[in-house]
Amino acid sequence: MIKKLFILGLILAVVGVATIPLWTQKLAEEAFAHPKRKGSSKRIKDAVVVKFRIHNFKETSKLAERGIIYFPESRYLPEFLYYAARSAAQRRKPHVAIYWYERFLNKFPDHQWSNQSKSAMEKLKELHVRESL
Repeated sequence: MIKKLFILGLILAVVGVATIPLWTQKLAEEAFAHPKRKGSSKRIKDAVVVKFRIHNFKETSKLAERGIIYFPESRYLPEFLYYAARSAAQRRKPHVAIYWYERFLNKFPDHQWSNQSKSAMEKLKELHVRESL
């Protein structure tokens, strides 16, 4: 009996993990469909973070960039800009990453991620300049 419960629990855990991309996408679609609703920008931020953590960088970029457009005054704008930059860097799109890092640093120079962003941007610029030569 314990063995069956363990196997059932394991199966449920696998199914639960497998549905993460689906429910985060649904969460984001609902928030974009109703941007004036309270908590919509937080839902987008949560979806962006989850997509980044599961290494779905293409979807992270899309959601973060849409979040910037839909919610330019959101308290989560730093997260949108930061994850747009990081996901672009992960996708090997240095021009895009540099652009978002610069926007982040210009808008939030004293943010807790500013030093990390500046360092990442400088590395990208250095590497990209070398590749261009």
